Amino acid sequence: MTVAQRILLPLVLALSLGSCRDPLGGRGEFLAGTRRNRQIGIVLDSAGRSLLLFQLGNLGEQRPLALPEAAASTPADFAIREYDAAVALGDAGAVALVDLAVDSGDRRADRLAAFPGGGRVAAVAFVNRDTVLAADTTGTVAQIAFGDGGGSALRTVAVAPGPRKILVALDRAYVLSDNAGGEGVITVLNSHTLEVLATIPTGGRNPRDMTFGSADRLYVVNAGVAPLGGRLSEISPLSAELRETIPGMGRDPSRVFADGRGRVYISSRAYGTIVWDLRRRDFLEDHGPDRPVCDAPCRGATDARSNEQGDLYQLTPGDGGASLVRIWSYREGEGYRNPDEGPASIAAGAYATRIQIRRFDR
Repeated sequence: MTVAQRILLPLVLALSLGSCRDPLGGRGEFLAGTRRNRQIGIVLDSAGRSLLLFQLGNLGEQRPLALPEAAASTPADFAIREYDAAVALGDAGAVALVDLAVDSGDRRADRLAAFPGGGRVAAVAFVNRDTVLAADTTGTVAQIAFGDGGGSALRTVAVAPGPRKILVALDRAYVLSDNAGGEGVITVLNSHTLEVLATIPTGGRNPRDMTFGSADRLYVVNAGVAPLGGRLSEISPLSAELRETIPGMGRDPSRVFADGRGRVYISSRAYGTIVWDLRRRDFLEDHGPDRPVCDAPCRGATDARSNEQGDLYQLTPGDGGASLVRIWSYREGEGYRNPDEGPASIAAGAYATRIQIRRFDR
């Protein structure tokens, strides 16, 4: 096995982490999903200060989960490991660790940790089951360890200002920062010691989000500055280098997600969701800025994820301002369309900003 293979194999395994425990073994049956569809959707409602869990196989099976009370809480981001969600509580200057086993008799009490920096806590990621990394908008990254009663910071490090997202793979953490309006930068840290290992330019200004692709790929969406449109950047996390920057991603993109089919979904409040096909190097079924996945009239999208079948679950503001999870099925040659049967959306709270889809069973 080559050195690259020894690095890539555990990286791929790390990116696929969902859960190694069986939810039927004492953690409640809801997270097991349905017999035909084990997938669970998790939505962060920033205005309602809550998480919404729903079964993809039975959309009527939903579990709202209020986040811990915290003054001025404006949840901005969340990460999941096994049965826990770590939530960045924004202006509250805190991080919450929330047990997602909503119908289990042994559900743990939620735990809070004060953030040691002075800014809005905007990003969070797991290092291991009881340790997370969080970042505030001033550029402070804190390693926080949780115990039975709460959490406390073990160490901190300064990175470029304006952190937006943290991703962790093995012993590396990647912190995306908007760098105070300059060209965006990713700071690579040792996730255990917080030693700064490298910095990587994002290839554009005002980066908003990043996602792991397959193997040695990171994708960053840069919003840019008017009148220029957004850009999608492809980065090698192993070699810590910018590989390519692709223009033409529309106005003010804010979220990005790469699936296992070679598709990158980019969402914006300005146009909805566009889909870039990595293999064809073009927009999938012409779903670019001129033909985004969006309702008519289009109210934009705050985030999107695909499920294992390739359907798209899109967060969009609904009538009266409330958010919806809008569901689009994919047909080759036609693109994304509304399902022929069943509900095409579910209510997702006052203002939903993040969504994940995953399995919790083995």
